[in-house]
Amino acid sequence: MTKWGLTSALARASLYDAFVVHGESGVSDLVAQTNEDLGNGSQMPAAAPLSKADESTWLEAFHLRRVALIDSSDAWRAAIARGALYEQVRRDGNFDFSKSITTDARASVVFPGKGYSSNGYQTCVIHPDGTVTGDPACTARRSD
Repeated sequence: MTKWGLTSALARASLYDAFVVHGESGVSDLVAQTNEDLGNGSQMPAAAPLSKADESTWLEAFHLRRVALIDSSDAWRAAIARGALYEQVRRDGNFDFSKSITTDARASVVFPGKGYSSNGYQTCVIHPDGTVTGDPACTARRSD
């Protein structure tokens, strides 16, 4: 992550979630495609941390690529709202997660005209202190 000059909590979360779903090689491909999209076809590492504006531009391109990848697989498509949520958080400017995050993002709304599903998750609010409110499914304790 720091190789590419990314430093925000949002970048860490976006890449971590992508690793969980797509694996190391999948994320490596997404990063290479993102760098290519932004004119870094030679895949040169960043000399210093990116500015907030440049990191935002990089994350936007990464999220666009990731949502397209999620949509390409029947196994992942049901989780497309996850990809859309990270982009919505970026658009909200919540790079450090200092503001609450509401899990109501829909890929069809965040990326209009792409034909993505409008499915989503329960509307939960994740507060900066880690507490969660909203739909009862968000706050119910699970017993294992």
